[in-house]
Amino acid sequence: MLDQLLQLVKEHAGEPIINNPAIPNELNEQAIATTSSSIFSSIQAAVAGGGLAGIMDLVKDGGSGIQGNVATSLAEKFGIDASQASSIAGSIVPSVIAGIQQKIGSGGFDIQSILANLTSGDGNLGDVLGNLTSSLDANKDGKTDLGDLGGLADGLKGLFK
Repeated sequence: MLDQLLQLVKEHAGEPIINNPAIPNELNEQAIATTSSSIFSSIQAAVAGGGLAGIMDLVKDGGSGIQGNVATSLAEKFGIDASQASSIAGSIVPSVIAGIQQKIGSGGFDIQSILANLTSGDGNLGDVLGNLTSSLDANKDGKTDLGDLGGLADGLKGLFK
């Protein structure tokens, strides 16, 4: 997954990183890697702290929770101004989040593989993920994808009537 995430960041790094005078050209690849790593770490921490609910909270509003983490990492590693780092993160993170959601929806990312990567892939993970994904398969089509969010959202709406 980290490789796929790195590729998504590269696809969206044009103006924010590569054509940005705040980041010297010789550091572009490092800035892209730092951005990818920070996004991955943010998602990993969300899984560890709150599972699917943690991920949903993290990616809402275009990934604003992730943007802060990316901005901090870029500012610390490259010594750029916090506002410049926030601008870079604000340009890249929403596009990357949208790309991840699109790939999950189209089957380009496998939920079980993603969760295995995020939780370090210990020996009992298969059983845990099997139970998790089958319980999350709201539309019962045999896969856990964005199509299941409608059912989850409907269920949550019912709680607040």
